Amino acid sequence: MKTLEGIDISKWQGKVDFSKVKMAVDFAILREGYRKAIDQKFIEYVKGCNDNGIQIPGVYHFIYALSVNDAVTEANSCIKNVKKAGLGKDIIIFADFEYDTVTDAKKKGVTLGSKECIAFTQAFCETVEKAGYKAGIYTNQDYYKNMYKGQLVDKYVLWLADYEGSASYPCTFHQTSASGSIPGISGNVDTDKWYQAEEASDPVPEQANIADKIVEKAVSFLGCNEKDGSHKKIIDIYNNHKPLARGYKVKYTDAWCATFVSAVAIECGCTDIIPTECGCQEMIKLFQDLGRWVEDDSYSPAKGDVIFYDWQDSGKGDDTGYSDHVGIVEKNDGKTITVIEGNKADAVSRREIPVNGKYIRGYGILGTKEASEPVQEASIDELVEAVLAGQYGTGDARKQALGDKYEEVQAEVNKRLKKASEAQKIPVGIATNKDDSIAGTYTVTDNLNLREGAGTDHKIIKCMLAGTKVICYGYYTPIGNNKWYYVVAGNDKGFCDCRWLSR
Repeated sequence: MKTLEGIDISKWQGKVDFSKVKMAVDFAILREGYRKAIDQKFIEYVKGCNDNGIQIPGVYHFIYALSVNDAVTEANSCIKNVKKAGLGKDIIIFADFEYDTVTDAKKKGVTLGSKECIAFTQAFCETVEKAGYKAGIYTNQDYYKNMYKGQLVDKYVLWLADYEGSASYPCTFHQTSASGSIPGISGNVDTDKWYQAEEASDPVPEQANIADKIVEKAVSFLGCNEKDGSHKKIIDIYNNHKPLARGYKVKYTDAWCATFVSAVAIECGCTDIIPTECGCQEMIKLFQDLGRWVEDDSYSPAKGDVIFYDWQDSGKGDDTGYSDHVGIVEKNDGKTITVIEGNKADAVSRREIPVNGKYIRGYGILGTKEASEPVQEASIDELVEAVLAGQYGTGDARKQALGDKYEEVQAEVNKRLKKASEAQKIPVGIATNKDDSIAGTYTVTDNLNLREGAGTDHKIIKCMLAGTKVICYGYYTPIGNNKWYYVVAGNDKGFCDCRWLSR
């Protein structure tokens, strides 16, 4: 376990000399605001940290909500301010529900207890996640035990205030004192520790990377619905991908559960693993053709697998009926499967279903598929262009897809990438790893910071807007379980988190 030293600050710290602060800390967590108000020093502190190489792993928002709707409103205000400050989606947004939240509400005639604490925090965190950020909870030992009662704290990143030595509960961030002394700051300041797992020496398996990417993209669509028309962007992604399955352009009024799964695959560049279709039963046939279909209802699915339902299932034996609905497996604890589904009550939302539960039709899995005939018929040049465009995936999936042409195609791909990277004069050693299979052109999926080095502790070169095209020539540096790609964006070169890039 690696431990970093840091602080958390708000406007009460006043004028801060970050050039001195950086000599004593590794990171700083900043208060973004409270209610719908921005902290008066937030923008200034973000700039101070960025200019001096102080990592900002997260921000916190002090909740003063009187209802769940208020909590959602405050979360949206926080997100707006985070974007205004130029922070990317690689930060954590912490919900801060404290004693003063309860006291302030009481003055207004509203009594808040454990039920409200949990409900408000969950609403805040879910709103944050729907916007594509990682959510966290700040709390102390008292509220951990008596207000949260153990609920939610395992679901989100935990930041625990505990001033009595080591943390009493497992946490990622530990606020160790409210009376610290740091050069560059007048008066007392909160001090913190950030517990980080050591980076794995072996690369993350390619299939795990694909599964993470699929689920992260599915999560980013949570909340899209027919009522406000936000589901239309999902259907547009499907319709803009050619060729259309069976030549059919999906209407905004059509059922769109299979369209949602297809859109996720399109955005993740893995349509060779998850075939595109707008009909559940037709998608099953495509999975069967790929050798990725599991009929056994008792199969315990992996993250990223596609689960199909049949609402006419009697619950006796493996169902073989007509599939009515489909979703993407977010997680599986061995007993309960959590699924993200499009068109569930006219929105993208979650469902929980037991392993081997009633209504399960079967699974499209992320396992290895056999090479298809069209691959064997294509020329080497055509296959190289397809690989560079991301059509045949990465790692073992690409090997299986290309079959006996893999070595020849990959050799030509490597040759072209080498020539391209030399033309870009990418300095040797700028990144710690090279993987030709990830090379290609990507699209930024949301506002994303381009940094001088891998990780949020490096200076921001510029903020790239959603839709920006970048080129990766295969160079990257792993940070935890994520990869930071070294990319070329126009006239600039730098690192960005690959989770916000899509082929």
